[in-house]
Amino acid sequence: MKWLDSALKKEKEKYEKCPLKPDLIPSHEVAQAWGYVVAGYFLVESSIKALLYVRGKTVPRKYTLTILLDLLEPEDQEMLRKNYNDYKASIGGRFPYNALEAFLANLDGDSNEREDDFNGSFDWRYFLIEEPLSRNLPLVRVEFLHEIVFGCVRIIVFVHYGRFEPSQYTYSNRLNW
Repeated sequence: MKWLDSALKKEKEKYEKCPLKPDLIPSHEVAQAWGYVVAGYFLVESSIKALLYVRGKTVPRKYTLTILLDLLEPEDQEMLRKNYNDYKASIGGRFPYNALEAFLANLDGDSNEREDDFNGSFDWRYFLIEEPLSRNLPLVRVEFLHEIVFGCVRIIVFVHYGRFEPSQYTYSNRLNW
C-alpha cells in the first residue's frame, strides 16, 4: 500500500512538472506519453493485484486488467466504477470510454497471434522501437490511470485498517476539500 501510494505520488509529480505537449505528429505525442503510460499501466495492474491480495484472492497465471477487475469483490468493483465515473464527470471534456470496464478493455488490447494471451501493454512497451508493428495502440489519458490506482489504494487502506471510507475520496470530494 505504501509503495503503491509512493509510486503514484511520484508519477503524478513527474506528470505535473513535465506535461505532454501537443504536436502535429500524433506519434510524437505518443512518444512523449510513453513513460507515463507504461508506468501507469503497471501501477494499475499492481494496485488491482494488491487489492486482490488484501482480500485473500489469488491472481491467475494469465490475466488481463479486465479479468483482474472481475476477480475483485463486487463492492470494490463498484467503488472503482464510482471513482472512474466521478473523475470523468469532474474533469469534463471528451473521453470515449464512458465505463471503467471499457477503458480497461481498451488497455488490454487485442488478442495476439497465439490467441491464448493478450497484448495488454505490449504495444506501449515496445512502441518506441516497433511503432510499425503496433496493431491498435490503446487510447490512454494518464490521469485516468492515476485515478484508478488512487481508488485501489484507498480501498486497500480501508480493507486493511477498517477506516477512511473510500467513497469519501472521489475526485470531486477532493476538489471540494
